[in-house]
Amino acid sequence: NTHAPDVVATALTAHPRRPLLLSGDVSGVVHLWQFGQRTALANFGKHHPPTNARDPASLPAASTSQPITAVRFDKYGTRFTTASADGSVATWRLEEGSLGAAGKAGPTEVHACFQTRADDVTPIGGTTSILAVAGFSAGNGESMVLCDMLQPPSSVRVAATACHNGGAKCLVRIQGAGAYGELLASGGQQGDVAVHDMRCVGRGSPPVWHVGDDGHGDAHTTQVVAAATIPLNRPSPSSSSSSARPALVTASKDGDMRVWDLQGNCVQHIPQAHTRHTFINPRCGGTVTQAAITHLVALDQALVTCGGDGIVKLWPYNKSTKNT
Repeated sequence: NTHAPDVVATALTAHPRRPLLLSGDVSGVVHLWQFGQRTALANFGKHHPPTNARDPASLPAASTSQPITAVRFDKYGTRFTTASADGSVATWRLEEGSLGAAGKAGPTEVHACFQTRADDVTPIGGTTSILAVAGFSAGNGESMVLCDMLQPPSSVRVAATACHNGGAKCLVRIQGAGAYGELLASGGQQGDVAVHDMRCVGRGSPPVWHVGDDGHGDAHTTQVVAAATIPLNRPSPSSSSSSARPALVTASKDGDMRVWDLQGNCVQHIPQAHTRHTFINPRCGGTVTQAAITHLVALDQALVTCGGDGIVKLWPYNKSTKNT
């Protein structure tokens, strides 16, 4: 059985309904944990490089020990998906982890998305059938890919866009966006932020808005590391009352946090929401890591942030235009 002190975790997610956690580690293995326990309930085998790439010759020779960069449950908690540093994504069934067994179940599907790396993945529509993946392909500059995991291997990549120089680092779905239906927000390696209409990705249409980098406006000065959606109270045009609409929160590597409305206006800027710290990790070959804000979680009444300063902060939503 796997014990917590033996795991070098690189990604973490919580089950939507049960006190369970999934962690991806530096060797490409996924572990299932019960909150408060130090021994893994199940292990899922290494996120192997794909054998069914759209164009295998264009992809690097990936190692079987590439770190997991992101892990996400579907909304039911029965399946999950992972992204890997080799540029691929995989889907898994939770029950195939064989609870308590020493063996490691393999993924149900593995597909190549990027030539260089994959940094984030999010299910679209609540299941792991349709995935949005953030990453980077050095050859063609692609930074976001939409995948239909039920398609034949040669047709899995259904759309792609290259709006972020250096690639995209994080993704979040924006639901309840009025006429747009559903939007997808992405944060870039260069600190820029873009919001995409899901229906137009890969069809030559520009993002709904794009700030920073090659876009217009002032976004972050360092890479965007996390994003979340929160309710934004604005006066209703038809009455004197206010209505809650979704807003986007982005956080950068230097601890900068910004709140955006759906028109691309920065309605609040919180500099140094967390202080950046530098770490040397002896368990990963002595690599040096800098971290300020590391994660955002949107709750019903507040936003939770955590960072390299070891602090967890709660930012309540106010009833005014500015929320945090």
